[in-house]
Amino acid sequence: MIEVTGGTAQQRKLVGICVEHALQELMPRMEKIYISVELVDIKGPATGWCGTGEDHRDIEIEVDRKQGLLSLASSVLHEMVHAKQYARREIDGIHWTWKKKPVDEDTPYSELPWEVEAYKMQDELLIKLVDKDLF
Repeated sequence: MIEVTGGTAQQRKLVGICVEHALQELMPRMEKIYISVELVDIKGPATGWCGTGEDHRDIEIEVDRKQGLLSLASSVLHEMVHAKQYARREIDGIHWTWKKKPVDEDTPYSELPWEVEAYKMQDELLIKLVDKDLF
């Protein structure tokens, strides 16, 4: 199930398209997953955030609604990579593990393995989205 709240109707429609696209590309066989995306005003340099609710397949995403549509799509796709990481239990942000291996808490943000994957895959997902005329 997908729920998108906040923002404008155009933003909600785009976010829904991005989430569906990411689910098909990243988790095509995953049936039981709940994705909640809230379009909000985020202060600071971040454009989005992803975490879990009651379990690893209860995904909560917040994305800054003050972005242009291309940046918004890119941010949603980035957070959907994190959703995949949580749903497949590849990441454990509480215990700082990646695919069951510890990650040093002093690792720079840009070198965190979950961020490296998310930045790489967000671009690949965005290209596929555009190629399929979904954007």
